[in-house]
Parts: sequence; structure tokens; C-alpha cells
Amino acid sequence: MGQSGGCGGGTRGGESGRPVKAEDYSEHKVELDGWEVNLTTWRLGDTWHCRADNVSPGATLARMQGDSKLDVESRATERARELLSRTRRH
Repeated sequence: MGQSGGCGGGTRGGESGRPVKAEDYSEHKVELDGWEVNLTTWRLGDTWHCRADNVSPGATLARMQGDSKLDVESRATERARELLSRTRRH
């Protein structure tokens, strides 16, 4: 059979071909308009990454990349707020 196209092991090759490890990993919860949102932020090399998910059921709302932690968290928070504002509560 064919080979998997995904990567395993939690690292990806950088420009030099060496694995790049996630650094400065952090997770924290914020409340956006009554919704609890988990922000997960980490750095790979010089690039910051942020994932925003709604805590229950844990679906990803936004993923961002950028040059600074503040920038990616701000953009992910705004996108999550935009999506959650369209969600009906019962």
C-alpha cells in the first residue's frame, strides 16, 4: 500500500531538514460573550501559532500563525468571537 502523507512524532522538518520542536507552549481559558474558549499558543522556530476552541465540545474555531504571540492570540480571539456570535443558544 501507499505511504501516509501525514507526519508523526510531533515534529516537522525545518528549512535545514532538522526537526523543529514546539516551544513556549501555553494554554489558557478566556470568556468571549458568555462562551468559554481555550487558547493554545506555541512557537515553532520564529513563527507563533494559536488555536482557539470552544471548551465543550472542543471544536476548533480558529487557527492563526504570525510573528508575535500577542498578534496570533488577538486574531484567533477575534475570529472565535465572530463565529460564536453566529451560534444560537437553546
